[in-house]
Amino acid sequence: MKHIVVIGAGAAGLRGALDLCEKGSERSVQVTLLEAEPQVGGRIGSEQHGEWHIERGPATLQEGAPGLRPLIDHLGHLGHLGHLGRPGHAGLADAVVVSDERADRRYLFLDGALRVVPSRPSAFLTSPILPFAARLRLLGEPFAAKPLDGDESIAAFVTRRLGKSVADRVVDAVMGGIYAGDIGQLSVRSALPRVYEMERKHGSLFRAVRALGKERRAQRAAGEAPPSQRLLGFQHGLGQLTEALREAIEAAGGRILLGTPARALEREPGGAGRWRVRTDGGELLADAVLLCLPPPFAQALLRPVDAVLAEAYAGIPMAPIAAVCLGYRRADVPHPLDGFGFLSPRREGLRLLGALFMTSILPGCRQAPEGHVLLRAMYGGAHDPGVLDLDDGALCKHAREDLRATLGIDPVSAVPRFRHVQRWPQAIEQYVIGHGERVATIDGRSVGTGLSFAGAALHGVSVPDVLRDGAAAADRLLSAL
Repeated sequence: MKHIVVIGAGAAGLRGALDLCEKGSERSVQVTLLEAEPQVGGRIGSEQHGEWHIERGPATLQEGAPGLRPLIDHLGHLGHLGHLGRPGHAGLADAVVVSDERADRRYLFLDGALRVVPSRPSAFLTSPILPFAARLRLLGEPFAAKPLDGDESIAAFVTRRLGKSVADRVVDAVMGGIYAGDIGQLSVRSALPRVYEMERKHGSLFRAVRALGKERRAQRAAGEAPPSQRLLGFQHGLGQLTEALREAIEAAGGRILLGTPARALEREPGGAGRWRVRTDGGELLADAVLLCLPPPFAQALLRPVDAVLAEAYAGIPMAPIAAVCLGYRRADVPHPLDGFGFLSPRREGLRLLGALFMTSILPGCRQAPEGHVLLRAMYGGAHDPGVLDLDDGALCKHAREDLRATLGIDPVSAVPRFRHVQRWPQAIEQYVIGHGERVATIDGRSVGTGLSFAGAALHGVSVPDVLRDGAAAADRLLSAL
């Protein structure tokens, strides 16, 4: 009997533990999953407050993300529904809710007004989002300077290929929405790998977009559907996915210990490569360990074991986020809320990173009482870590003032019917310059050690990325065993 300990029950740890249980069942693999918090999910979680429903972390998933639908269908086939627990239903797939055309519309707050982001790259040539000179600059993209050797920041990449105005007015806001990061520090190769490869393969982003369009037309002509661009959620929130994973792990014979942080990790003396994981309740002996922790926790656990590994994790910073959810009567919000939400570049002078129109994104989810809407305002990020020092009242006041400036909601007459503040001091991993080398160190030093690593710190920060990373790490451990 082989024993594998998984540390961290976020998306990566849950998916890794499930695959270890299911694929390792014929090889007599026993799996124990440790989680410091009293519930699984990590930064994914859903809460119900009366008739108001909120997401504590990520709000949606990309339906067409590789591996996502097969995982949901698999959990559905097993009959797991997360916390719904309704007998007679096929499983998680029953609870899936997808976006409609409203979620395709995105706004930017520019020059004091909300402006629709063009849905096609070519439409930027006529969009008021960019000044006339910046639109002319776009025409020169195919002739932009070639990249220099070494890693390049997103700001440098976009300025080189598309111009500084695009970097300041568009990309700064977009990357604030994805990473809450500083585009002058984020690595284009690591944070935007598809864009990086587009330039390498085609020599031009415009040529790459044309090639992608041609490929999709060929797919349709052959009767193949391109990956769905719709957004996906669940009737009771993304927490249903992590709860369904928990149920599946336990049904497959895995053991989950909640409220049980790993305090120390060390080699067992004379144990032929086995590991000893110390907790407050004792210690576990493991033939292998899958570590799925955010960088600060991973580096603290690894430092006594491998200083080089710990240093690689320590070089991956994290940005803080404060999410302010405000619920209003629909009549008090003059904007039609006909979109996913909006982002605000720093040049506009707002502290607000952006806001999500939660009740518009997934119409099949009941997130607010009848006749009301729910907005989620985002603050913090790499440029504004001090925002977490504000108390709830100050954050809500900021949000109401910023929503007045952007959506026209009167902070005096429009009184929120619901308020909720969620703070994440360590919310999003930052793929800064040199990230690729750090990840190569982490991946390389795990070979032959009985250790494997997964999570948002390594190969992508989206939930589907992290789920795939957990599955890949589990496969590596099973192959090594």
